[in-house]
Order: sequence, then C-alpha cells, then structure tokens
Amino acid sequence: MKYNNIREEELKNKVGADWFKQFDTTEILGNIDFTVFPQQDNLFGRTPLLWAEAKTGNFDVPTMFVQLILTIGKARTFDKTMPPAFLGAFDFKKIAFVPYINIQDIFYINDFNWNVTPSNHETKEFQLIKQRIEATLNQNTYVFDYQKDEKELQAFIKNNVAKATTTSKLKIDKNNFIPIYLRWLDIVKPIIDVNWADLKKANILDSDFYLADLFVDDKDTQTIGDDLSIRENLFVMFQNEGYKIAKENLKQMFDANITLKNKDTYLHFWKRYKRPPLKEFQDYIIERRDLLVPQDIRERKGAFFTPRIWVELSQKYLTDYLGENWQDDYYIWDCAAGTGNLLAGLTNKYNIYASTLDQADVNVMHERIDHGANLLKNNVFQFDFLNDDFCKHLNSQNFAIFFRQNLKNYLLLQRILLIM
Repeated sequence: MKYNNIREEELKNKVGADWFKQFDTTEILGNIDFTVFPQQDNLFGRTPLLWAEAKTGNFDVPTMFVQLILTIGKARTFDKTMPPAFLGAFDFKKIAFVPYINIQDIFYINDFNWNVTPSNHETKEFQLIKQRIEATLNQNTYVFDYQKDEKELQAFIKNNVAKATTTSKLKIDKNNFIPIYLRWLDIVKPIIDVNWADLKKANILDSDFYLADLFVDDKDTQTIGDDLSIRENLFVMFQNEGYKIAKENLKQMFDANITLKNKDTYLHFWKRYKRPPLKEFQDYIIERRDLLVPQDIRERKGAFFTPRIWVELSQKYLTDYLGENWQDDYYIWDCAAGTGNLLAGLTNKYNIYASTLDQADVNVMHERIDHGANLLKNNVFQFDFLNDDFCKHLNSQNFAIFFRQNLKNYLLLQRILLIM
C-alpha cells in the first residue's frame, strides 16, 4: 500500500506533497483535517478547492465523509467561510471526492443536533447523516486508488479540482447574512455611485442597498442582467443592473436611479452566493434588519427587535391585568412598531394600529399583510411619535380621524393602549 504504517500527520503531508504540490495545503481551518487552496490570493480572498477528512486505516468512503460533514456542521464552517468546490476523504490506500454542491443541503436539515463528537461513529446523529447521504455519495463520488489509478487521479485534480473555483455557491441563511453584509461593505458599497451622506439625511442606509442585493433571483447565471427583485416593498430595489429608490421614499418628484461604478467587481462578489436567501429564512432576515443598522442609528431610531418570548409574555400580562376580552375592549396602537413583531398573535385587526419611523418598515408590514398578517393596511402608517405634529401629519389617516372625532371622550381614551 502506498501510505501504509504512517501516522495521520505524515499521511496528510505526503498526500499534499505528492498530489497537490501546485496548491497551498498548509492552511488550517477549524478541525478539518486537510484543506486545499489556490496559491494566489485576490480581491475576494481565496476560494477553497477542497476540504477533506484523513484516516490512517482502511475506511469505507461514506464513513469518512460523514465524519467530515459532522466536523463542518458542528463548527458551522459552511456559514463562516466560502465552501469548497469539493469535499474529500482519504486513507492510506485511496482518496475520494464529491462535489460540495451535491451534499450541501445536509447542512440545512431542521432540528438536527450538530453538537456531537464527529469521530464517534455510534451516535444516532452519525447514523442519520449516513443514511441521508449514502445514496448521493454512491451516485456522485469519484474514488481513486493511489497506485492503480495514478494517472486518472492526476487528471482529475488537474481538470476538476484546479478549475473548480466557482463550482458551488454559498446559500444565505439567518446565520450568515450578517457576515456577508460585512464583506459587502468592503467590496460592494464603495462601487455604488451615490452620495451616502445625502441618503442618510433621507433615512436611507447602506443596509437598504444590501437588502436590495440580497432579495433578487439570480437565475443561477453568471450575469446580473437577468437579476430580478423578489420583494416589491423594499426601500431600495435592484433594477436594470443598478438600484432604484422610489420618489415617495425620497420625498421628491422623481425616482432615483443609481448605477454601479464597476459591474465586474459586483458580479465577482455575488457569484459566490446563491440568491435569494433560503425561503425559510427570508422573513427572519427582513424582521432582523435592525442588526444591519449601526448602534448609534439604532438608538436614535429605537430600532430594536422584540424576541417572540417577550411578545408572548406582554400579551399574557395584558390578559392577566385587563381580562380575557381586552383585545375587543381596547384599541391598541404600537407607535414604535418596526416591522410589527410585537403585534404578532393579536386577533382583532380592526382595533390594531401600527406606526413606525421608517417607511421601509411600513412597506414590510404591508407586504406581510399581503401574505396573511392579521392587520389592516389603512391602520399601518409612517409616523414619528416623538416629533411629528399629530393631527397635521396624520390628516389623511384613519387613525387621526378616529382620534379627532373622539379626543374629548374620556371614557374612550381610557380604552386606548399605547405599546412600544
């Protein structure tokens, strides 16, 4: 056997020197045994070519791959860095490759406990992963014997691994949309041809442009000409290879159309990610847009997310204090509603009103109403409750009319709940 009777570290060194000498195999990435990167770096960082599991014995291929998958999943490496073109597994006799794109869905299974020891092959988690991927591995894995398949292995590395820097795309979920945003700030924001100070005065931030980029259907192509926005109520929309801000969001006569200074840089950045985000996380990303806003602006706007458990507790306390029928007996106005999270679970939409500082949040709530949220569009509006003149600012709003007609009714005023 080619690498018999040697320790694991020596095995990794020899495999690197014998088969991947034109690459960098020295980088350590968490607890992954073996990595392969291109020698040259570029503006976007190096895209990994291979993450692999190494074993000194003679192991079956699926077992090695399962241990590698559990290692990656436990550390959430797939969220923290670009995934490789291939996953690999090798022992003293053979080496195997599988395209990452063929098994990446395993990292997004629901209700799975990744916090297990990857090297323990007896856990139920290990067996579950093995059952899930065995058929995929049988169909998509390339296995080479170091000695018998020497020429075939060299050709595979040359024609597949070396040229596979754009094979897979990173899926966007609730765990990685913020790290992607931080990279976007460095690479994409500088090429957007706009005066950021002027936009900030209109309460339009760089995060609005990031969300515009995030919520497009990229059509799985390597061009941005066919990218289409999938959300119509965003403050900023990606359109015609640039951005559009509706005139009503700028309080001016015309829409603003904003171009990119360097479309190649934009394309190279986004071709690494699959857009839009995974469907099950899209609402979460919109609701947690506050995480993309700098702390000083969040404090000024009061833009802080209300966790679901606090929502449920607030409604429980109101029920305990006001009685079971409080939603019918009282009018509820959330005057700092954000995207309406605090109103989730309320039943009487005719008694519920919501206002927020940002029109973008109003747009989000209107979209949620279109998809079944238990609110009325006429009862959701933009309003700065700390600074705006109430009757003047809300002259056309149902809520203002309601208040003006009943302002002197003391009994009615006793039945209005202000929440924030």
